[in-house]
Amino acid sequence: MARLIFSSSFALILACNPLPLTVSHPVVPDSGPSVINLLGLPPGLAIATYDGEQLSLQSVSDGYRLELPVRPPGRYALAVDDFAAEIQVVSGQLNVYVLDVDQGDATLIQTPAGEAILVDSGPPEAAPALRQALEGYGVVALDLAVATHMDADHIGGFPALVAGADGQVGTADDLYVRQWRDSGDADICTSQACAAYRSVASGRQQIEPADDFERLGGFEMRTLVRAGEVLGAGIVPASGDVPASTADDNARSVVLELRLNGFTMLLMGDVTGGGLGSPDVEGLMLQKVGRVDVLKGGHHGSRTSSSQAFVAATAPRVSLLSFGDDNRHCHPVKEVVDRLGATGWVYGTNGAPSAGCPAWTWPARGRNDCGDIHIHSAKGGNFTVRCAGDETTF
Repeated sequence: MARLIFSSSFALILACNPLPLTVSHPVVPDSGPSVINLLGLPPGLAIATYDGEQLSLQSVSDGYRLELPVRPPGRYALAVDDFAAEIQVVSGQLNVYVLDVDQGDATLIQTPAGEAILVDSGPPEAAPALRQALEGYGVVALDLAVATHMDADHIGGFPALVAGADGQVGTADDLYVRQWRDSGDADICTSQACAAYRSVASGRQQIEPADDFERLGGFEMRTLVRAGEVLGAGIVPASGDVPASTADDNARSVVLELRLNGFTMLLMGDVTGGGLGSPDVEGLMLQKVGRVDVLKGGHHGSRTSSSQAFVAATAPRVSLLSFGDDNRHCHPVKEVVDRLGATGWVYGTNGAPSAGCPAWTWPARGRNDCGDIHIHSAKGGNFTVRCAGDETTF
């Protein structure tokens, strides 16, 4: 009789017959196909059997890769030659929260497989509210933390968040982060915020084109832009071989694309689009992106981002903007909000306009002063947006 032992990363069947098979993910979601790794198998194998269906194995450096087709929640037998394991399928869904961190950015992604990814952390003073938000959404550890660029309103909350309520790193209430990724600029940044970020971002690496997770439940996260380069399209030229983005920290932002079986969302960081003389990274991105369902707008809705050409090309059904009450930058600006509102619905974390800024009216489709904005997609088709207790389905 086989005995199944579950852990966070693998399952091992202890049995005399069949032989034990180690799989990277014994629990997968039902939201779409899942790619898993099989370890400990001899070379030369080609076929696996899953729930009675024969599937092709892909040989990789440390074993085999296998794409499991979608099955309803339940337990299913996986066999390769004389090896066997059990796969548990659970109900999976994608949740994305644009968190209200006042004038800054922080986005929590909970994948269909249950991984927690935090993209940016807001300014230093946002850490207590950020910690409370993560606890409220059931996050006890982060599988991945991403710093889009080195501005304090994006990385400032990480140190106190990791340190926990007692403010001391290395104690029992620390928030564990399994992997750190960023634009690659942390070591050359000289600000106090960067120094604090470096002190907690242990093992940080520049984010790569491929995401750090095997594709589970149809979810994918791709890096489109990092450190001033649109991956696969090049850099924004200035003079000679020097990219314009080297002198603009916002232009060096990481841009991420989230996908789930047809649902597409872009997280733009503070990347620039040519406004106010900034490098037109968005223009170069047009070679790599098409229409999207949800756009997390760049740079809090400032004039440097969300260019007319970029908004027209991506035609977001829903746009989200993160900004603070009464911020001195007057973010977001009317022309950007109107531009986004002409293509779809627009939601903002806080109220607008800010005191002392030009007065204008939020578009009829959508609303501001949402607090946290919640995007939910169960299977990748329809999705919902939740703002201040109100929910709209798209």
